[in-house]
Amino acid sequence: MPGAKGFVMIEFDPKNRSKVFHKSVKVSTNGNPREAVLRIKGYIIPDPTNLRKRIGELQVNRAEFNYGELLDTEIRVDSIMIRNNGDTEMSLKLADEEIPANMEIEFAQPKLGVGETSFIYGRIWGDKAGKYGFSRARVKFWDENNPDKTLGNIQISYSQKEDFSAWTNEQKSNAPGLRFKQTTYNFGEASYADSVVCEFSFSNPGKSDLIIRDIRLSSFVKVLSYDESVPAGGEGKLSFVINLERAVGDFIRYVTVITNCPTQNSKRLTIKGKVIDK
Repeated sequence: MPGAKGFVMIEFDPKNRSKVFHKSVKVSTNGNPREAVLRIKGYIIPDPTNLRKRIGELQVNRAEFNYGELLDTEIRVDSIMIRNNGDTEMSLKLADEEIPANMEIEFAQPKLGVGETSFIYGRIWGDKAGKYGFSRARVKFWDENNPDKTLGNIQISYSQKEDFSAWTNEQKSNAPGLRFKQTTYNFGEASYADSVVCEFSFSNPGKSDLIIRDIRLSSFVKVLSYDESVPAGGEGKLSFVINLERAVGDFIRYVTVITNCPTQNSKRLTIKGKVIDK
């Protein structure tokens, strides 16, 4: 009814989860705006009895910060639970120079007594990532009481994505577009000793510059060249070379193109053929 209020109830089961919770729910209506994105965030405290991994004398519930999909408007926090299973106190230290520029990592309790449990906290800023697409890093840490022995590494991974959810109708109407002439390149038959060059042509039917944010490659595929920015109404090309050495039989690989186009932010291209022994 006009002027009335309502609510959306969402239930979440935290069982078998032990990290930051971050999900979105899209609600479609007949109102204005027609769609709304609801974001649900929280932190699930890990089960202290579930420290199954071991790094040196440290027992941990996991050894990575995996943020999954990270929007460029987000700040996320994650944690790793640790326990000192050694015979002496630890004084934990990170290789600060290896920490990504868009992250802060710290030990909640740098000095960890025998049998004590604590956390490693990782905070990441989406707007400071510097590039879109998938990123991976590794940060060493050690016990300063035993500096000659590296305890292990903290793995970091995330996939940076542009957040279009807050765009106005005017921004959407003036957005760039993306249209490929073909999304599959079939090179037919080629020898395992050959290198194959393939090209994809695309256009920008939108109203502002189309920008290629990132290109994710499968094995055997390398970028030769590409047009990073294409003006409204313009055309561009993506060129790749495929090294078929060690490949045999039916061949199929994928290339994912990340752009600033809100309707096709991620576009997958296919390269296929057959590798024969000539």
